[in-house]
Amino acid sequence: MKTECFDGEQNSNSGPMRFLINIFVPHRGPAEVRSCEMAGNKWRNRTSFTNARKVEDVFSPDIANGLYRLLGKISAKTRILSVPDHLVEVTGLVMGGIQLVTNFAEDGSAVVIMRFKHIIGGIQNAFVSAFGLSDPVAELRDDLAIEVLADLSMPLLDICSYVEALGVTEDQLEHPVLWSVAKHAGEIRFQVELIKRYLDRLEAEPVAVPVMAQPEPHALRLVLR
Repeated sequence: MKTECFDGEQNSNSGPMRFLINIFVPHRGPAEVRSCEMAGNKWRNRTSFTNARKVEDVFSPDIANGLYRLLGKISAKTRILSVPDHLVEVTGLVMGGIQLVTNFAEDGSAVVIMRFKHIIGGIQNAFVSAFGLSDPVAELRDDLAIEVLADLSMPLLDICSYVEALGVTEDQLEHPVLWSVAKHAGEIRFQVELIKRYLDRLEAEPVAVPVMAQPEPHALRLVLR
């Protein structure tokens, strides 16, 4: 396994944090995870696997099952597939806003890039504990922020419902802010659902503070550029 951290101007893409998974699907045999990448505005962190690793060898059972369900949706007729209403989740992490980009080879194999636009929680919860990816302090801080965001989101939903019930146009509203909120009602509802699912899982199954696993000798190499 090789982990690379990039910072500065090497990634000039703007926008929120996103998670990408590169999966090789052979014509026969199990799917293999080639790499995972977390990318932000001016940074990205990519983990590549030098040896073939099945999906369940890399990701926790709930995440692995969700990824297999997504792989079941790929088709040679559809190179790019958006799955906006699908969620992949585990306790401490909910991911949505999914897009699948598939390239098929002549031998029947395929390379699938899974892109997750919406992420709530700690991405370390996606992986099996053997990788030792854990930051419980940061995760606790994020949980508190999400609970505050959940409290703020309900009034926004009420505003959306209120404007929709009025059945008026932008010109008929006295306050342009109300129209701006109503115009993004679908996105707001989806984000609130992500938060709700995340908090419901935390309440049902509290996340235990994991013990940092020691990597195998020479199995992890950190490259800073």
